[in-house]
Amino acid sequence: MTILYEEGDGIKGEKISCEFRSTSKPTVIRKTSGHRAMRMFVEGLPCECYIEKRWRAISNK
Repeated sequence: MTILYEEGDGIKGEKISCEFRSTSKPTVIRKTSGHRAMRMFVEGLPCECYIEKRWRAISNK
């Protein structure tokens, strides 16, 4: 498993779990074709995220 540490590193999946100490208030953001999504920030030392379910669009690799 690769662990990314640099600012701007990201992960994509259909289901992602996070372990953290505190969270920000969720905000609604715009995505493709006017669809809406939610964004929130998680904080803590350490703050970790893991993919629980692979993204189907790339799961055939």
